Amino acid sequence: MSERWWGPIRGMGLVWALVSGVACGSSDDVSLDFSNGNGAPDDYQLGGQTGSLVPGCGVAPLSAAGSSVPAGDALAILYAGDCPEPAVAAQLALAGMGASGVVLELVPLEGDGVFLVRADQSLASGDYQLALGAESPSDVRVGDEALAVPLQLGPLALAPTSATCVERLRFELTLDDAALAYAPLSRFDVSIDGGREQLWVDYGALPIQSSAEGSRGWLELPRCGSTGCLGEGTHRLELRARVAGEGLQPEPLELTFDVHCPRDDASLEPEAGCSLAGSAAPPTPLSIAALWSCLTWFVLRRRARRAELPLRCT
Repeated sequence: MSERWWGPIRGMGLVWALVSGVACGSSDDVSLDFSNGNGAPDDYQLGGQTGSLVPGCGVAPLSAAGSSVPAGDALAILYAGDCPEPAVAAQLALAGMGASGVVLELVPLEGDGVFLVRADQSLASGDYQLALGAESPSDVRVGDEALAVPLQLGPLALAPTSATCVERLRFELTLDDAALAYAPLSRFDVSIDGGREQLWVDYGALPIQSSAEGSRGWLELPRCGSTGCLGEGTHRLELRARVAGEGLQPEPLELTFDVHCPRDDASLEPEAGCSLAGSAAPPTPLSIAALWSCLTWFVLRRRARRAELPLRCT
């Protein structure tokens, strides 16, 4: 290709790269801003803290561990995403004292293959065996009391630690009798610094520690998510509990907490690579037209110089 055309083409490529906002390189020469102004990423993706505890095919961890649900028609949370066959109510079988004649239904919940198992009548307190198709039955337990859904949770507090900068922040949620009873049917979502809500702990998977002083749920927040990290400073957390199958839901909890990690800590920075600059807006028709107008002027200017003709761009 002659220099007559290679120069303009090379210039067009440079301008287009600048307009497109493509940023490629290592962490030394690329600065990606994931912050919303408070040192928190705009899209802080957790991925759920207890995903490894949730079964592929079976009841929720708390029910599987023997926790009872309040007396009523809500029996358990069923995870069926990895079951050999699609879960249908006709495959459900319930055994136990008073289970005769009870008809069960599957109520879809948030998530792939997540269901609330609900009976067509209030179940008597006691132990039951719930089976799905040819899968081994799971033990589920119904409590003695029909408790109302708690409208207030907590308090929620950041657990103290001797370390200045930790990889995972640990929070403790105080559970009263009602909150503890509904924990096998509850999931917990979180938002940081006004960002979007994200799954924190899935249905029936809250780690709980009970003692003579009471019961507490433990929630861990990784300092770094899939799109960025929490910077040093004060942050605001909002926790929302969702109780499956209930119309009334607990009020959201808010907590302000501090992160004591220097901004220049290398572990705080997300991995840099090749990506579109996050602050660059997509080209509009007007900007595209302006770009091609300037590119046309650039080509004509090059040709005019070679022809030694006066040419102006207005």
